[in-house]
Amino acid sequence: MDVSKSMNEQLQEFIQKDKMCVIHDTERDERENSYWFAKSTFRFEEDKFEKLTRNTNNGFEMLSKSFEQEITTLIREEIKHNARGTEKATVKIRTRPFLAIWTEDTVTLRRNDIIKFNHVVTNVGNGYSPMTGKFKAPKQGTYFFGGTVVSAPPNALRMMLMKSRTSIMIPYASVTQGDSYTFTAVLQLKAGDTVYIQKDNRVEKAYGRYHSTFSGFMI
Repeated sequence: MDVSKSMNEQLQEFIQKDKMCVIHDTERDERENSYWFAKSTFRFEEDKFEKLTRNTNNGFEMLSKSFEQEITTLIREEIKHNARGTEKATVKIRTRPFLAIWTEDTVTLRRNDIIKFNHVVTNVGNGYSPMTGKFKAPKQGTYFFGGTVVSAPPNALRMMLMKSRTSIMIPYASVTQGDSYTFTAVLQLKAGDTVYIQKDNRVEKAYGRYHSTFSGFMI
């Protein structure tokens, strides 16, 4: 028996086993390192995800609050706008203002002719009719009226401010070329009462051309 050879083989086997142990230990260390690296990486990514989620939630919360504030502001502005519009509409409906102008040239007016101020500038509620020349009160109340009539030679001009077939006053313009008479009146009217400008019992000429006007509104 070759003792030296046997010992040599035993030594080689021991060395080989030792190498295997070293390899196994190295693999085990690598696996452990990989495990701890993966775990730490996972924790890091988990922390990032939690922060991202938290920031996202905060962002959504802030966005939601901002959006809610914007919607609230828009609603409040819309309510104010509608309130102002309603207030203006109420005032317009209540006052019922109108303004009409006579655009005809020189016209001969006969007995009881009504001047039909044909060019309507303002007529809220359509209380004034250019077809009849009359304003019809939509409701009972106090009304203000004003107007101007212009004469045309060779005659003076006498007109009557009428309230439902009753003469209230007689605007008068002299024979002088283009003389005018401006009048105002405050009248108590019932719903359905009419106000208009009518010729008296004389035949006289009147002058339009945007110089003669008729207007009014509810006080």
